[in-house]
Amino acid sequence: MNKGYTSIGTFLSPHGYKGKITATVKVKSKTPIKFPESIFVEIQQVWVPFFIEESSVSGKHFILKISDIDTEQKALTFKGKEIFVANDCLNTLNITENEHFKIIGFHVVDEVAGAVGMVEEILEYPGQDIIKIKSANHVEILIPYVKSFLKKIDKKQKTVHIATPPGLLELYLKI
Repeated sequence: MNKGYTSIGTFLSPHGYKGKITATVKVKSKTPIKFPESIFVEIQQVWVPFFIEESSVSGKHFILKISDIDTEQKALTFKGKEIFVANDCLNTLNITENEHFKIIGFHVVDEVAGAVGMVEEILEYPGQDIIKIKSANHVEILIPYVKSFLKKIDKKQKTVHIATPPGLLELYLKI
């Protein structure tokens, strides 16, 4: 349903009691991120715009004040919801979307084991990013996001082809 919109982050929790909300942003920027006037949240399959009154940085997170959200209870309703911007606003954010996040939702196929699962999330760590995969049996599989493991990313088929070292998948899948 996100045609025309790009997910840039997630609301985490209320910040204080006046309706501010802590958010994490999953895009990288060499300059401070400038949020557009409005962001979008998908509510019951409808894109609902919300207007940002102010934004500030707190460590690795952002604190957003959204119009008409003036209590902790109202802010709490945003917890866990994704933050979207219209695709035509991406350039105004001063960001270059991290290519890693474009494979979320792609199917993962190993050259030996075959179908592994689906990319659920990209975990960012200082030393190495990790691909979090959910198998058909709901097993969480963690694979380092390194070029030597990635053989091909087929955007058309939404498939990531990997070649993992012997034993890595066996740890998770017991194959």
